[in-house]
Amino acid sequence: MKEGVDNPDFNEKQDLALERIKQRLVKQGISYFANENIAKCIEPGELKELEKEVANDIMNYLKVLLLT
Repeated sequence: MKEGVDNPDFNEKQDLALERIKQRLVKQGISYFANENIAKCIEPGELKELEKEVANDIMNYLKVLLLT
């Protein structure tokens, strides 16, 4: 299934591992400050997704720094 414009059911924000984990934490009433352990709310496969999302965000951030 394609993401983005070709798929009207695709919601970029909801399909991010970060957002799914955050929704789970909020639903269960678990805080997620920087020093909190949220491992019990991460489902199999989400850690790899999360790593890719963070790496992509960092690369975009670094590109912006180089352009300014």
